[in-house]
Formats: sequence, structure tokens, C-alpha cells
Amino acid sequence: MSVHPIRCSHDSGHPEPGHGTPAGGTVRRLCAAILFLVLLPACEGNPVEVEIETPAEGDTTILFIGNSLTSYYGLPYQFAALADSQGRNVWVEESTKEGATLTQYRESASLDAGIAAQDWDWVVLQDSSPYIAFPEYHDYYFETYIDLQQRIGRESPGAGIVMFMLYALDVETVQDTVWAFADFQPLLREGTLAIADSLGFRVAPVGWAFRAVRAQRPELPLYYLDGVHPSREAQYLQACVYYTAIFGESPEGSPFTAGLPDSTVTFLQRVAAEVVLGEAETWNLPPGRRSPHTRPE
Repeated sequence: MSVHPIRCSHDSGHPEPGHGTPAGGTVRRLCAAILFLVLLPACEGNPVEVEIETPAEGDTTILFIGNSLTSYYGLPYQFAALADSQGRNVWVEESTKEGATLTQYRESASLDAGIAAQDWDWVVLQDSSPYIAFPEYHDYYFETYIDLQQRIGRESPGAGIVMFMLYALDVETVQDTVWAFADFQPLLREGTLAIADSLGFRVAPVGWAFRAVRAQRPELPLYYLDGVHPSREAQYLQACVYYTAIFGESPEGSPFTAGLPDSTVTFLQRVAAEVVLGEAETWNLPPGRRSPHTRPE
């Protein structure tokens, strides 16, 4: 089966940390303690990279694997800053390759290095192919996700895996059909859950959070100027969704704003909490709150 198109454009003016990285992808390390000093400048350009050899004792270690939908506006580091503001010590690394699906990236040496870099508590898998919406392609995706699950398990036997739910676009053409957001997002949800449920992954329902924002505040921009990548608001929303999905608690009340208006931050934090915790069982979250350093079951 051929590799399916990925929703990822190359724009020399985009605000993506790591723009112009080598074809093999990149791994970046940043500790939460210094995030507030470097994150906001990174929102409009490349981040300041601070290399730290090992996480501190007690840190929750998290690896984000994906492409520019993850690296835009420094999503992993926004997540870490959010977690830090909530009193959680996290060590975050990002292994991304611009313009690549997980299937294309999984043979990369930089991805192998990222997976082997630590004994991870959590690994986030972010793909961006809309064909996951169609059951006839699921065998293709299962092959990739099972391979990554096995490789992660060999290096980090206790790691939990979080699967990103892709968001739909305003309008997109897939399978020679023009789809509106309202019609396509439910298909992306079902496709994601079919794989996550089968493999025991936790789900970060980013696409479903987009749906909630569009329903409640349709004027809020969720897409970058290219109509594909996430806006600053959307990337903050994603950070909140990941925080809630991983730690099983609301991000509400965090003082971290990523430079957004307080009213927007309050709204996005609430949406993330409602979407994730309102269907916690659907997204394969365990009941109750998690300790910040407790490994997944």
C-alpha cells in the first residue's frame, strides 16, 4: 500500500521551532525549570535550546514524536511550562520530522535515538494522515503503531503511549470527497479510537477539543495562516489536552498563558478539561487522579 498524503506544508515563514532541521529529524531537550525564560521568544521564532544530560530524580519523562503539528509554537515546551506551573516536574523531549508521517519517520536514526534516550514514562505519537478516518486503511496504520509500540516497550517497558487525535480542517478533500469539519471530525475520532482501543493506547482528543472550541467560540482562530497548522490558540489548547490526558486532572487555574489573553486561556483550559475528563473512559484514562510520578498501569 502506498504512503498516504500528509497534511503538512512547508512555509519558510512559519513559526515552527526547528525549521530547516536535517532530513533525519531532530531531538530537542528542555527542562521545565527554565521554560519561562525561553518559551515566549520561541513563540515567534526558533527556541533557545538548552542541553541537559539527564532528567532529575522524580521527573516525569515524556517524549513527543511527530512532525510540525507538534513542533509549531514549541508545543512540547508549552506542555512542560504548563505542567511546571501546576507543580509537576517533567522532562520533555521532542523527536520530530517536518513533513513526515509516522510511517515515514519510524525508520529514522534520530527517532531510534529519541526512543532510546531515556526510560520514558510517556511517549506521545502524533500522526497527521487523514486516512485513519477510513477502516479500509487501518491495517496500514496498525503496522506502524504496533512497530512503534514494540520499540518503545523494549526501551521503556513501563511507558504509557498517548495517541494524538488529528483535527479536521475547515474543508478538505480526501478520497475524492470534499469534507466539512463537522462531517469529517467524527470519522477521525472513530478511526483513532479503533486503533487506540485495540493497542491499549491513551488518547489525546485534540480533534474533539477543536470541535468543542468551534461550537462555543467559532470566532477563535484555530489554524495558522496556511489553514493546516495550528494557531497559537490551538497549540495552547493542545498543551492543555495533553496535560489533562497524561495526568488525569484539569489544567484550570494554571498561570501559564503562552502570551495569550487571560480570557482565552481560561476558556481553553476549561474546554480541555471538559473534553478529556468528560469522556475519560472513552480516551482510556484510568479512574481517579494520577500521582505526578506514577507510571502507567
